[in-house]
Amino acid sequence: MAPIVQTLKKYAPWIITAMAVAALVGVLVTVSVVRIRSSGRIVAVGLEVNATSIDWGEIPPGGSSQVGIRIRNNGTVPVTVNFTASNYTPAQASCYMSLSSDLQNTTVLDPGEVAYVKLTLKVQPDVQGFTEFSFDVFLTATRVETSPSHGSGSSRARSIE
Repeated sequence: MAPIVQTLKKYAPWIITAMAVAALVGVLVTVSVVRIRSSGRIVAVGLEVNATSIDWGEIPPGGSSQVGIRIRNNGTVPVTVNFTASNYTPAQASCYMSLSSDLQNTTVLDPGEVAYVKLTLKVQPDVQGFTEFSFDVFLTATRVETSPSHGSGSSRARSIE
């Protein structure tokens, strides 16, 4: 009985106590130890962007300015990316400007995939009340559930690396 006790002592000291009590009262105790391995996957949505600020330069009324940025899906799942502008200074600038990108909302970026995106800022011809502006550009990556063909209606990012 000593080798069994040593093995059980290694895994569960409380079982040893129960067996000792059972041995004192003459009860036979049977114990089974089962090990179950487990695993999983961390799902992460993430973007890496090569820009921390954008200088749009001077834009005349009715004109536009374009900049290119590089984005990379550094997460573990496919994502779509959406661009939005907010926190305009002065606040009325949002009434006279619009931000767009050449990346479609249905474009899927796989993990590790890179896309080069052209952002365009258009200024309305009737802009008035300010000459300087600032705003924040937000990139939102949204996880997508996809089939191996990335579903119907989606497009692929232009990947260059």
